[in-house]
Amino acid sequence: MDENLIARLEREGVATATFRRLNPARREKIYLAALESFSVEVFDRVTFDSIAEKAGISKGSLIQYFLTKENLLKFAIRLFIDDYRQYWNAYFSREIAIRTRERINAFFQASIDLWEKNKMLLNFYLKMRYENDSSLTSEFRKEVSMIQSECLNKIIARGVETGELRRDIDPDVISQFFIGLIRNMELAVPAALQSARGKSVLINQLEKSLAALFDGLKA
Repeated sequence: MDENLIARLEREGVATATFRRLNPARREKIYLAALESFSVEVFDRVTFDSIAEKAGISKGSLIQYFLTKENLLKFAIRLFIDDYRQYWNAYFSREIAIRTRERINAFFQASIDLWEKNKMLLNFYLKMRYENDSSLTSEFRKEVSMIQSECLNKIIARGVETGELRRDIDPDVISQFFIGLIRNMELAVPAALQSARGKSVLINQLEKSLAALFDGLKA
């Protein structure tokens, strides 16, 4: 858990100094409890009691740490976004594919791998993006979309530079084509990951969609 992020959340009034002074293991446990609760129910149905029980602390302590349920959600969102960005930073630091089409395929596969490894993250992601009121999750949607666009723009810019992608289409427009495909994939992932066959079918469908889209964008 990034100490600078926790300090920033305190300055912004999202978390209190009392929370910041907790040991990292206790703070992590509270984060995971909040993440789990907000991944199962929409905001209105989540209670301080349920999160406190999962975290193994009293409701009073939880209120002392965050004051409001809205702050607790903001805390969970900010930590999720930080972890999400770190995942993609690490991914690009070890990426080995060279050709643009292979890099795009690998990016989508890495997205599926992330959700497969942690279903709770996937459920939280879907709740924040598609099920909760936008007034609560606008920051989440904006930041996640920005991270996804940054990742795709890295790949696309290189593809244009190498002549693999068309130069007569704005790279941002190309990125939006793939963002649209991400949205369709996200909604299909929970059911697809119920079985090995479901995952295989999803990957095959995704590869076909990527191939068709890439054929329209390649130079």
